[in-house]
Amino acid sequence: MSSRLPEFIDPWHFAEIEKELSGRAGLAGFSRLTEVLVEDAGETEFVFRFRKGEKGRVHIGGSVRAELTLECQRCLEPVCVPVASELDVVVVEGFDEAEQLDEEFEPLLAGDKRIRLNEIIEDELLLALPQVPMHRQGDCTTASNNTGWSPEQVDEDEGQSKPNPFAVLADLKSKPS
Repeated sequence: MSSRLPEFIDPWHFAEIEKELSGRAGLAGFSRLTEVLVEDAGETEFVFRFRKGEKGRVHIGGSVRAELTLECQRCLEPVCVPVASELDVVVVEGFDEAEQLDEEFEPLLAGDKRIRLNEIIEDELLLALPQVPMHRQGDCTTASNNTGWSPEQVDEDEGQSKPNPFAVLADLKSKPS
């Protein structure tokens, strides 16, 4: 495992020697990711394998995994969410080259023939985030899910369910015009 992640790498050189990089990186080093985290403590594990594919193109395969602390959208308390992403990209030097790739390949633009591994890791973690992070049903810290409302909300004064405000529309729909 690598102890320190290089800022830039030459993917063509790494593919030539079929280099494999694996290691850990602190979550606090990913500025875009930390904006959505409740806590930036922890690490991500990564593995990258470089190889030459057909037509001499550089392929990067691997995975990125982390346990992220996000805000539960049900109770607004922290929730630990394991995320994982498998990647398989083809390194390209420009947009023209990216357009020539078959649709099965995902392009990765290498400016100045270099790439930043930190950006790849951060992009993969951001793409792996759940749309709505939540605790499992029943694991939230508040009984009413901290919203103060439930579908079966009862009017405390009358002791019965509130009338549906859209019932008037149903009446209008059933009347002949």
